[in-house]
Amino acid sequence: MPPGNFVGVDPAAEVAALRADTSGAEPASSEAFDVVVLGGGLAGLCAAHRLAKRGVKRVVLLEAADAIGGNARSGGDCPLGAGYVPVPSRRSKLHEFAQLLKELGVTRRDVCRAPVERLYLRAEERWQRAMPANFDVAPFGTSADRAEQRRFRGKIEAFATRRGRDGRFAFVLPVAACSRDPTICELDKESAADWLAAHGFRTAALRWYVDYCLRDDYGTAARDCSAWVMLHYFCARGRETLYTWPDGLGHVAEALAARLAKAGVDVRTRAPALRCVARAGGVAVTYAAGGGAPVLREVTAAHAVCALPRYAAAALLDSPEAAGPPLAYAPWVVSNLRVAAPPAGTAWDNVAYDAAAADGAPAANGDLSRASLGFVVSTHQRRFRGNCLDALRRPRPAVLTLYAAFADGDPDAQRAALAARSREDLAAAAVAEVARSHPGAPSAVRAVDVRVLPRAMAKPAPGFLERVFGATAAPRSALGGALVFAHTDMSLPLVEEAHFWGATAADAVCRARGDAGAVFRLNTPARALVQTDAQEELALATPTL
Repeated sequence: MPPGNFVGVDPAAEVAALRADTSGAEPASSEAFDVVVLGGGLAGLCAAHRLAKRGVKRVVLLEAADAIGGNARSGGDCPLGAGYVPVPSRRSKLHEFAQLLKELGVTRRDVCRAPVERLYLRAEERWQRAMPANFDVAPFGTSADRAEQRRFRGKIEAFATRRGRDGRFAFVLPVAACSRDPTICELDKESAADWLAAHGFRTAALRWYVDYCLRDDYGTAARDCSAWVMLHYFCARGRETLYTWPDGLGHVAEALAARLAKAGVDVRTRAPALRCVARAGGVAVTYAAGGGAPVLREVTAAHAVCALPRYAAAALLDSPEAAGPPLAYAPWVVSNLRVAAPPAGTAWDNVAYDAAAADGAPAANGDLSRASLGFVVSTHQRRFRGNCLDALRRPRPAVLTLYAAFADGDPDAQRAALAARSREDLAAAAVAEVARSHPGAPSAVRAVDVRVLPRAMAKPAPGFLERVFGATAAPRSALGGALVFAHTDMSLPLVEEAHFWGATAADAVCRARGDAGAVFRLNTPARALVQTDAQEELALATPTL
């Protein structure tokens, strides 16, 4: 097996052991700040960026890992997490997010170049371009499949334009802007698979497609996912136009980190927060500094933003219930295969369709083949230098990034099975998965880097809206209001939601500080960074893979 790097330690277990080992110990030093941000994922980075823009001078960000980014971590020339950012549509309420992308230097040059995607038909052992917006020419399935796909599109069109009795769109981004109309929220009481069956959608092609989409975005199978979440997936973003880079969403995380450094925000990695308690005038956070031989240190601040997933936030507090009800999290594995040249004919996204897998039995724990979502050619977006024709003639080294979402069964059992597998074992499974559609690929592999994310994202099961809008919704703050929560666990695991929660938490802190300046606005996105009118006409079509 070729060599490679491995990021496979469970951070929750590592921090829990460190917390137990240092129980009762006193910090060696204490520093005072205006605001402390806990967590260096996108929500934490967006919160710190917003605070700096609003003039808060003394901000410190603590991140447990050895690099910022969380699920958007960069691998330098490849992604170690999410791979793209959707271009905000005109229907969305993402003005602030579009402005942030523009500020970070994102332009139309970063839109994913054609060919964007293709589909491998396992039964026929051949590749073809992926599903177009026009279902009359669907690329796979029978005439019955195509008729059912057109009927499904009709349902999506109706829901995408529907407004609730409160005047809001039924499905939009961010989730906080969606209608609270009870007749729409009723959709959250059943699973996506049950909704499909109740509306007569039974063909294998459509069931597989919906199931794939939900595994891809939420790490959740259709049988386990809320029907409201499924409809939100298809309606809120419309037909996606994508921004992407060789290091995926890590490009945005690194751009944010550069902005923070320029603004003087103190970003500390390998600094896991162990405890957070109320202190006269604010909060006190104890963290471990120093990596291998950690030293306990303390930071105090008038305010804190907790941009940690709920399980990590609960472990910080003396009253874990203050972080909200516990959630189930899906494990993921991201494998980067460094190859001498990409397989012939590849698009950016390369997905395999297997009709036999539609509504099939749950996969065995740790089975990467069943968990596979296909691979992207991360270097697809790489810009040529020098003579473009020469570059096209000569094969160039490439990175194939294989994503696997372990959506079936008990997440704890899946985590245990993955923990028992070595880097070599997972790398071999990743190479074998690519070889199923490209038999010659293994001979081109030079190295395989693997990252295991034991708790990549919260699974949006039926009842999801209760924890977002309802009586069991997580509190927005704790410790007398001095600690404000900001994480996608409060809604859906999407980049737009990470920005929304980070920015709104920063605004809440600024209001508490007496700053009555600009606050987060839910209005039309900036024209320069939204889909064109022609693209918007396609927004009601079911998204491609």
